Amino acid sequence: MDYKLAFSTFTIFYTVFDHISWSNPTMAGWISNGCILLFIGLNYRIYKNVKPNNYTGVNVWALIFSVIIIYSGYQNANLSFDIRTWDGQLVKTITATRSDHAVYEALKFFSYLLYFQYLNRVNKDRLFLKYFFYLFMAYTMVSDVNAIVYNSSDGSGYLVGDKFYVCYNNIMLAALYYMLHPVIEHDITSKRRLMFILFFSLVISLKTQCSTAVIGSVIMYFLIFKTKVTWKVKLYKIQTYLLFLFIFNILFFFFTSAFINNPIMEFIIVDILGEDLTLTGRLGIYAALANLLQDCPLWGYGLGNAHLFTKMSGIGPNAQNGLFNLMLEVGILGCIAYVLMMIKMLKLSMGNRFSYPIICLIYTMLVLSSIEITFSIVTTVMSMMLVLNNNPYSSQRSITIRL
Repeated sequence: MDYKLAFSTFTIFYTVFDHISWSNPTMAGWISNGCILLFIGLNYRIYKNVKPNNYTGVNVWALIFSVIIIYSGYQNANLSFDIRTWDGQLVKTITATRSDHAVYEALKFFSYLLYFQYLNRVNKDRLFLKYFFYLFMAYTMVSDVNAIVYNSSDGSGYLVGDKFYVCYNNIMLAALYYMLHPVIEHDITSKRRLMFILFFSLVISLKTQCSTAVIGSVIMYFLIFKTKVTWKVKLYKIQTYLLFLFIFNILFFFFTSAFINNPIMEFIIVDILGEDLTLTGRLGIYAALANLLQDCPLWGYGLGNAHLFTKMSGIGPNAQNGLFNLMLEVGILGCIAYVLMMIKMLKLSMGNRFSYPIICLIYTMLVLSSIEITFSIVTTVMSMMLVLNNNPYSSQRSITIRL
């Protein structure tokens, strides 16, 4: 076993994907930050030897995004909001993310991206994926067992957090398995196993009553098994990504009522998903959010602080829209840097079949971002796996078939 790689894999998993609550959150934070610093220390040669290459465009925009995270966190570190009852009694005070937390978020975001590039250079990308997949599978299995035996009345209280974490884990597990077995057309056993993972994802989504994950599981299935090669090629194109981003975030945000007020959408929302036509109050949220966005600084209110301002404005726990929730946190400048980073990664992976599982995940989360906050650090790190196996001299080139 490569112990250095194993520790690095664990650090990425623990600091990004593990959401099990600790009895002592402060201690958990110290351990997480310690792992990040140790990760950087063990792999310091990677960062020392960074040179201009095919990844330069990705790295530049990722660095700008990281700087915005730090600056925004510093500017908004002292904000707080008192939650009170109708008669003025203080319930609790919620505070903004500390500025040092923003530094650690930026550190892990940028250092993990460079680490993925390093894995390509030393041909350890597939070994990393194996370590990461088995670790993530064990975590997801424990989470699913808990979701089956525990009955939540409001979608929260699960071992790994709320129902969204529970369900999205299964969708991401399917993407990871697909990355390890990218040529499923010629491997019946792998194809059946991937189908089972997606089916079980659907089951868990129904059990936890997470309608967005039900949609996500179905989208992943169709993108993997029912999409023709010509359409798969189009999903790599920048125009397609920007079109999906525009339709399911900007256009959907401003024309939600017109979009859902037709017989087909009413049937899907009410009869199939069992939701109401306000999308569980989202129509009112979107109306109030428009005013909040007008006052948002160019660099946002700080990563992890969107809930502070949505609660202050009486909107709720978040913006219920991926792009606009990100805009609240890192502003229009951060959103531009984020999108340009994604565009550069898509260009880098153009036509690489090994990257298609992450392409499927990105488009699934793009669709879901119209009604949920899917532009999180979790989905961002998963998206950064687009850079894996993009080295033309990789030992895995034999399974990287051009679409």
